[in-house]
Amino acid sequence: MFRFAAFKDKHSLTDLEIRVNVGMQVLEDEKPVYKYFALTLERERVKHADELDSCAPYHQDSPFYGFTEEDMKNADVELYVMLRRL
Repeated sequence: MFRFAAFKDKHSLTDLEIRVNVGMQVLEDEKPVYKYFALTLERERVKHADELDSCAPYHQDSPFYGFTEEDMKNADVELYVMLRRL
């Protein structure tokens, strides 16, 4: 889950597109390689908000599905969050 808020009072977030990509290390043929995945978000576009919560559901299609705490530590996970005004 991510929370965004306008930096200044009396400002708001308007006409936004949100994308989140994940870069992480996975094993392929016993070798660590970096793979990149786009996360599906509950809300990818916003018309107007003073603050915004955006969630990436945890389900079968999630790149984190089935990960243990140890897997997360070893995967060297990086999140890339993009906000773009429409």
